[in-house]
Amino acid sequence: MQVRKYARAVAVLIAVLLSSTACTSVGGKDTAAHSSDPEASGSFWEGIDPAPESTVAPPPDAAEGVAVPEGYEVVVVARRDDPQASALVEAARAWAEAHGVTATVREVAEDEIERILVDETGAADVVVGAGPGVVDVFSLVTAQMLERQFLVLGAQLPEPTKNVTAVVWPGASFRGTGISETGSDTGSGTTAERAESGVATGIAAILSGRTGIVLQLG
Repeated sequence: MQVRKYARAVAVLIAVLLSSTACTSVGGKDTAAHSSDPEASGSFWEGIDPAPESTVAPPPDAAEGVAVPEGYEVVVVARRDDPQASALVEAARAWAEAHGVTATVREVAEDEIERILVDETGAADVVVGAGPGVVDVFSLVTAQMLERQFLVLGAQLPEPTKNVTAVVWPGASFRGTGISETGSDTGSGTTAERAESGVATGIAAILSGRTGIVLQLG
C-alpha cells in the first residue's frame, strides 16, 4: 500500500512539473484538429468555468448543443473482470455509433491497462475508462500523459489532473483502493440510462473545454 501511495505521489509531482510545457505527445495525435472550444458549447456550459477537481451537477440536457467533430476517435478501456464495466462499455459503443465516432474497445486484465494506455491510445481524442476497475492504474498513468484527454465513467480519481474528467452518480463514485473503503460506491447504482447520460455529458464537457472536473449525475 505504501508503494502504491508513493508511486501516485510521484506521478502527481511529475504532472505538476510538466503541466506548464506539455502540449502534444511525440508520435501522438495532433490535438489541434479536435481541440475543445468553450465558445462553441451548449447552453448549459456557457458562463460556467468550474475550478479543477470541483464537482458540478449538470442538468439532463447538458449534452445538447455540443457538436462532435467529424473524425472524432475514442478508445474505451475496461478491466475484464469488473462486473460494473459492461453497461458502461455498451453505452460508449452506442454513443459512438449514434455520432459516427470511431470507437475502439479494449477489455483487458488489470496488469495490461498501463500498456494499453501507453501504446494504444495515441490516436484517440478521448480515452474512456469504464468503471472502478481502471481507477488505480489511471491514477498513476494519466498524470504522465497530459497531452491526452481522459474520461472516467462511474468512478473518479483521487487526485485528477486537468486532463481527467469524471462522471459519477449515487452508488458509483469509487476513488481508488485504500481511499474508498466500502462497496457502496463501486458501481451498484449503474443503470443503462445513467451510463448513456454519463458518456454524453462527459464528452460534452470535454468538447466544451471543461475538463479536470467531476460531473455528479442524480
